[in-house]
This record gives sequence, C-alpha cells and structure tokens, in this order.
Amino acid sequence: MFNVNFLSILLAILLCFACDDDKKTENTIVDQSIVADMQQTTADMMIVDQNMQVMDMQVMDMQVMDMQVVDMMSSPMDMGSIADRFKLVAGPPPSDFDCSADFQRPAQRVSPNPISCIIDPSCEGKMVVGHRGVGGDLGHVAPENSLFAIRAAMLMGLDGVELDVQETIDDQLILMHDSDVDRTTTSTGNVNQMTLEQVKSLQVKPQNNMIRGDFSCAKVPTLAEALALTKDHVFIILDVKTDRMDLVVKAIQDADMRDQVMISVGAFEKAVVARMIDPTVRVQVRPDSVAEFEDYLMRLTPPAEIQEIPLNLVTELAPRIHELNLKAFSDTWAMDVRASVSGDSSVYLEPFNQGLNVIQCELPTHALRALGRWTGE
Repeated sequence: MFNVNFLSILLAILLCFACDDDKKTENTIVDQSIVADMQQTTADMMIVDQNMQVMDMQVMDMQVMDMQVVDMMSSPMDMGSIADRFKLVAGPPPSDFDCSADFQRPAQRVSPNPISCIIDPSCEGKMVVGHRGVGGDLGHVAPENSLFAIRAAMLMGLDGVELDVQETIDDQLILMHDSDVDRTTTSTGNVNQMTLEQVKSLQVKPQNNMIRGDFSCAKVPTLAEALALTKDHVFIILDVKTDRMDLVVKAIQDADMRDQVMISVGAFEKAVVARMIDPTVRVQVRPDSVAEFEDYLMRLTPPAEIQEIPLNLVTELAPRIHELNLKAFSDTWAMDVRASVSGDSSVYLEPFNQGLNVIQCELPTHALRALGRWTGE
C-alpha cells in the first residue's frame, strides 16, 4: 500500500487525464490556491489503494505548473477509500438510469442550449461536455463510455458527451478508451484482437469505487448503439482512437448525425482523411500552440469547427477562433481538482469568462451547478 499524500494523488489524476494515447501532453494552469487547498487536506487523506501506481512528477513553478508525465498509472485506480473526502455534487439517482431503471429517454433535450449550438456561430450558450460520458477516472456517476453514462448525461442536461471509439478485429466500432479491456471490464485482452461478439460478452465494471448503482447488466456498447441513444439529445465529441476513419465516417453517415458528432483527433492527419471521405463531417482538432493553430487553419478547408486549445492559450486564441466563426474548447482538469477539493463549483466559470464556448470536465455536475443548471439534490 502506497503512502502518498493527497496532493500527489490529485496531481497524478490530473496528469493521467492529460495523457490520452494519441494526444500531446498539455500545459495546464493550476493556481497557488489549489496547492494550498490540497496541502491542508493531506493530514487525513493519505490512504490510497494498492492498485494505484503513481510516477514521480516535476513541479516547475508553484503558481503556474508545467506538469509532464509519461506512461502514468498502468493499473486502474481505486478511489473508494478516499471518496468520502471529495466534495462532489451528486448526479441523478442511480435508480433513474442504472440496470434497475425502466429508462425512457427524455421527451426532449434537457439542456437549454439547442443541440446545434456546437456548430452555430450565433449561439453564445455555455456548453458542458462530460469526459468519457459523465467522467473518467474521477467520475462518480456511471461507468465510463457506457450507455448508462449517456443516460445520466441526458437526465442531467449535459450539452454533449465525449466518447472514445476503437475497432475490433472484425471491423466493428465499440466504445473503449484504452487499447485493451483490462481496466474497464472484468476480462483482459486487446480490443483489436477481439471480435465484436467477444467484446459484447464482457462485463463492464465501474472504473472506481465512488460509483454507486446497479451496473451488473452493463456491456461494452457499440458506436451505433451510442449514436442511437444520443441522437437529438446530446452531441458527441468522438475521440477517435482508431485509424479506420472510413468506419467512423460511415457510422456517422448511417446515423444521419453529421451535425451532432464532432470527430475529435489527436493526430491532425485523421481530420484530413475524414474530410476527404466526406467533406461535410464535423471535426475537432487540438493545436498546442498559436503556430500550430495557424498551421492547421492553412491545411484544412473549411477549418475544424471545434478548436481544442490548452487553457493557457484561451485568452490569446479564443478571439481569433470566434472571428473565424468556430468554437473554442478546453479540458478543465485543473478546475476538476479545485472543485473536488474546495467544493467551489464557480471555478468552472473562469474559462467561460476567458472566452471558451465549451468545457470538457470530469465533474460535470459541478460545472452544471456553476451555471445554475443542476443542484445535485
């Protein structure tokens, strides 16, 4: 059992989120107040499950931390032992959307923003996207990349959900963040070495012990199932972790959801390929610098509808993004950490005030509460 203080745990979580397989490590702004909050809690929050593996990190500056990590956390983390110490905002009652529920989709979209807001330059609504549905490693509502997470997102009134897609050995698209099934199911093996039938036979397990509810019936969903469930209710930020852009584009075409699915790519060339297959699909790219942003504009016409930028570039790039009638998008892992420690949901207003149109977070219930759209009661 590791004896790691809570500051290290939360920073490790933050870093883990930033290290998707095909995405470059991003710089994240974390102010000194976060550190102070974390340090105050370390005295009674030093319990971490033996499954948690944390690599060393370097803190370059205590006011603006440039955090870098490689191959962090090879094992699934178990936050159950310290879950009660997080200051979380509850999601919908699990019985409204879990295996015990007689679930029916809401009659209409719950978010006050129209679903077209994600691509409509005239829409000024503040949009919240749930990472991997309603939260990944720090999620506490439903298993990541599951139909149950999508159900919860719809009930909460999230604007969109971020989902990860992989392909099986028989060319079928399924929702899975990792290249293997080890962390999020009760089995083991690489997705691209399994058939769809094999993947569909697996039992999904919650990614941590903070998740409550009956998910004993949860199976790995196909992309087609996710598209059918989300249609006209929440848009999808589809994080493409496969090179089979032909399969991805066809799935979107078959669902007639070109305006409701944003193909999100870590490798810019995938966006180019997607647009070559179908010039009408919507894409999201991830420039890490002003120079890269300008380079992407020159190489893709029309430009990607969603520009995912690091938080430390928002004030500089957001005005330019808006001039081009595009949407500015950022991950708000730093705000997730601050909210989970302090309980202050208002931290999510900062990136909106700086010019973001869309935020993606691990704690969407906190973000929605900040906007006056969720109480958690």
